[in-house]
Amino acid sequence: MANKFPCKFIRVSGVECKAETPKAILVKTSDECEGWVPIARISPDSPVRRKGDRGVLVADEWLLKQNGILGEAKPQEQPSDLDRALAPREGDSNAALRAAFLSIAQAFDRAASLLE
Repeated sequence: MANKFPCKFIRVSGVECKAETPKAILVKTSDECEGWVPIARISPDSPVRRKGDRGVLVADEWLLKQNGILGEAKPQEQPSDLDRALAPREGDSNAALRAAFLSIAQAFDRAASLLE
C-alpha cells in the first residue's frame, strides 16, 4: 500500500518495540520516551518493526515528534473518557481494535489542537 502522506524518515537508535497491533507498534526509547507508531509511517528498511525488536527505528520525523517519541517525553495526562472506553481489558479479544481506535482518536485530537 502506497503512503499518501510524504515522510521525512529519520533514524532513532536505542529503541525497543514493546507491543504491536496489525496497524501500529508501541516503542520505547533509551530516553524513556514511549509512544505508538503507525506501521504505515515506518520505513520498510527499519530494523525495529515487531514486538521484541531492539535497535534503530527508521520512521517519519514529524510523527515521532508529535507522539512524544523524539525529544522530551510529553507529560502524562489523566486518561479521557475515550481513553478509558477504548483501553484494553483483560481477556478482551478486541484489544488490537481498541488500540487502533485510540491511536486514531489521539491523532485527531493532536490535529485539532494544531488548527486552534
